[in-house]
Amino acid sequence: PRLALANVWAGRWPSAAVNAREGLQLAREIGQHDLVAQQLVVLALLAALRGSEDECRSLAAESRELASARGLGIVAEIAHWALAVLELGLGQAEEAFRRCREISTTMVVFWGALDRIEAAIRAGERETARAWLDEFEPWAESSAAPWARAVVLHCRALLSEDESEAEPLFLAALDAHAEAARPFEHARSQLAYGEFLRRLRRRVQAREHLRTALDGFEGLGATLWAERARVELRASGET
Repeated sequence: PRLALANVWAGRWPSAAVNAREGLQLAREIGQHDLVAQQLVVLALLAALRGSEDECRSLAAESRELASARGLGIVAEIAHWALAVLELGLGQAEEAFRRCREISTTMVVFWGALDRIEAAIRAGERETARAWLDEFEPWAESSAAPWARAVVLHCRALLSEDESEAEPLFLAALDAHAEAARPFEHARSQLAYGEFLRRLRRRVQAREHLRTALDGFEGLGATLWAERARVELRASGET
């Protein structure tokens, strides 16, 4: 599962799927049910990222059932995370937020920080978003991981009510992503900054970042997020 998750974060989604499916087959052959649950939930997360709704829901349900029977808390929380990612992609912020509230005790709190905080903001739960960011930021600083620093900056920009404060935060997030090698999160920051610029009617600049986001999502196969970037591009005047 660790190798598959590393490939998910690095944007090597086909490799992650191959690793997880091979691990699932081996785990079933040797009767290792804990490992079956772990591989199923990685496949659920991949399905969520790719926008494969039925597959994600089915895999998440199967992994949660095994997790419940065997007391695998982290598997259950990754399943909720996968469903939150799916709901965010579908534009169902309240449902995504509901899923995120089920994540509370394991490393998934930190792994899914961007999804949790964005879901809370989009669901109108800004105080919860701030609380979750306050929880994540010390861990991000202690880890010194560029991806975590980028997530902190991205979320601070989303929460900022001052446009002159938000823009440098978005730019700093993009700079941090350049060191982080996490293409999905990078594309999401490009999208968020493009959305921000479009709202300010800076359409030419917005298009540049929205196109970059669209290219990133399409390259990964993140279909729901690619469509969101296309919608924003059309709203910016792109034909």
